[in-house]
Amino acid sequence: MNISKIIDSIDLKKEALNNFLKALRADKSQTFYANDGCTTCMGRGKIVLGYDFLKPNIGACSNKNCTEASREVSGLHPKRVSDLDDALGHDWHSVMNDDELEKFKLMKNEIKQLKSKLDLVESLKVPQAGRVARVTKRGRVKNPPPVDTDVYIINTFVSSWDVSKAVVIDKECNVYYPSSNSLSVKTYVPKEEREDWEKVHSEHMMNVALPMICIIKRKTGKAVLLKTLTGIEFWAPKKQVKFDGEVKTNEVMSVHIPQWLAKKNNLISSK
Repeated sequence: MNISKIIDSIDLKKEALNNFLKALRADKSQTFYANDGCTTCMGRGKIVLGYDFLKPNIGACSNKNCTEASREVSGLHPKRVSDLDDALGHDWHSVMNDDELEKFKLMKNEIKQLKSKLDLVESLKVPQAGRVARVTKRGRVKNPPPVDTDVYIINTFVSSWDVSKAVVIDKECNVYYPSSNSLSVKTYVPKEEREDWEKVHSEHMMNVALPMICIIKRKTGKAVLLKTLTGIEFWAPKKQVKFDGEVKTNEVMSVHIPQWLAKKNNLISSK
């Protein structure tokens, strides 16, 4: 499901909820007046007698014809009585019966789920390492990737001009540095295409990455803590490192790391 369809679904659900509440207000109001509801307390059984340092003093309804039995028949008037309802802890749930409340919660939950789905889709469209994107515009960079070309995102960074940029490669392993706003991340990539891009990335890593022997000290879902034979420890993103074998904690193995990571951790000269 694309973003526009999710937004349309949310709008439709919100409209349905508003219509439900509008009809509910009309029905509760009609029932209230048809059963001679008390307009002094609006069916609350309590009224505001006065204020003590802005805090309302609540007392019994002054209408002698307002009884618990009459209020049971008329119900609450749906119009909010601000200070009184706040003091009594009333909200929309207070005027609903069990079936109405269940329907209300179901409609609210449907909107919440759609909003969560929208947030997920939006997050998947953010340029990040390991994602495939389509170049949508040239951008103001030297040697930009061709428009309408698919690329693999190796890394993202913010330039000295505070511009969000990415390091990407095409299927010929050509490297480009486009601005992030010139990329449209593909939220779905078929397995076969994903495997092809992983092969391209591995080839690129072998060409530009530095081989070294490290100990795998720790690992998480997205990163590994490496220790070189000279004792330098540093965290490395899994998608940025090529491992020559299965990654196991406390084992010594050959890895290929990108030059920027090696420079950052003083493994090679930054000049």
